[in-house]
Parts: sequence; structure tokens; C-alpha cells
Amino acid sequence: MKILILALLLLTAACTAQIQDTTIVYKTYGGFVMQEMAVQELTITKDTVTYRLYHANGSITEEQVKPIDAETYANLLVLFENFSALDDLYEQNPALVTDVGIMELTMQKGGITKTVKVDPFYKGNMPEQLQAMTQKIYEIIENTRYTKIQYEPVQCEETPWQAWYATGELQFFAQATDEQIMIPYYANKHNANLINIERINRTEAVCEACGVCKTHHYFTAQTTDVEKMLQLNWTIAE
Repeated sequence: MKILILALLLLTAACTAQIQDTTIVYKTYGGFVMQEMAVQELTITKDTVTYRLYHANGSITEEQVKPIDAETYANLLVLFENFSALDDLYEQNPALVTDVGIMELTMQKGGITKTVKVDPFYKGNMPEQLQAMTQKIYEIIENTRYTKIQYEPVQCEETPWQAWYATGELQFFAQATDEQIMIPYYANKHNANLINIERINRTEAVCEACGVCKTHHYFTAQTTDVEKMLQLNWTIAE
């Protein structure tokens, strides 16, 4: 009985060690992309997710490092359980789709490294299992690159983008929404990137006073330029 218990403990320890040292690396390159985004790379370990963009000359143009929670990491490993059964290369000759680049997905586990290459990289050139893996990778990239932020307008006061729009520098055929104005405003005036902008109506009561009280709505967005946006009176979203 003692021998059986010891064997189970050793097996559990071995499995745990393999889980802890599993690293997944996603990399795309080639195709029609800007020089500043020539190579995209995501590295996932049990503790962190590291996202990098590389210039064609090899220099890093963007880097984001965030912790990964244990549940997300464990679920990812479940998704990659049969990774070793995938082919090493998925290609089309001649390629039916051009200028989409190449993808390499690598898993390092228990001292063994396997890489799957997709050339050209698009959905129709991958089995369903690999599609599911890359879809999860996309989600992790977005969560790693972008931070959710929030802006609280004040009653009777124009927001910075509304004041800019009023100058006539940007024009639309119809009345523009805040969301339509915000992206070009922050891109052109502050070189900041915003996505997934939402105007959210408050459910709680607010006071009524110009220049003091918040409006009955607020805005959320996601950005890669967190420090810049914090200086522009945005806050990290709750």
C-alpha cells in the first residue's frame, strides 16, 4: 500500500512538473504588413503572458507583459492536449490566399518541443482543432495588448473630442456619435489607439450640477497606450 501511494505521489508530481514547465509560443510573420509589425509573438508560461511586435529590422516596437491566472492557463493546456498529433506543416501549393503571412505555433513540454507551421495562415488551411487553438490565442492577445479604461464626462462641459469636432477639422455627412469622433481624435491629436469604445448609461443616481456632477453616462474603451490615456484624464476601468 505504501508503495502504491508513493507511486501515485510521484506520478502526480511528474504531471504537475510538466504542467508548470509548459510554454506556448505563437508567432506570425510575412504577408502584407507594416514594417513596424513585421513579426508578432506571444509567449505563454504558467506565470505570465508576453506579447511583442518586432520591426523588420529586429527591434521591438511593442511589448506587453501581464500575469496569467491559473484557470486560464489550465484551460489552455486542456485545449492543447492533442497538440502533438497535429501535422508539422499545413500548406497549400499553389496558395489559394496570398499576402496573409505564416504562423508558427510551438509547445515546449517536458523537455520536448513541437512546432506546427501554417503557410499561408488562414482559417481554410487549418484543421478545426488548430482553429480553436488560434482563436483562444487571439483572445489572449487582445487581453494582453489592451487595457480597459474609463472616461467620466462632467455635466455642461464638452469632452475634449467634442470640442475638437466643433472646430470642423473632422466632418461627417451625418451627425457623428461620440464613438465615431473619439478614435480619430485620440489617434490624430495624441497618437493613441482606442478600440471597443462603449457609451454606458448609469444605473445609479447622480447629482445635478454643472461642472461638478458626472453625466448620466460614461465611456469605456480598450487601449495599448495606458499611461498616455491616464494623463488625459481616463482611468483604469473597474
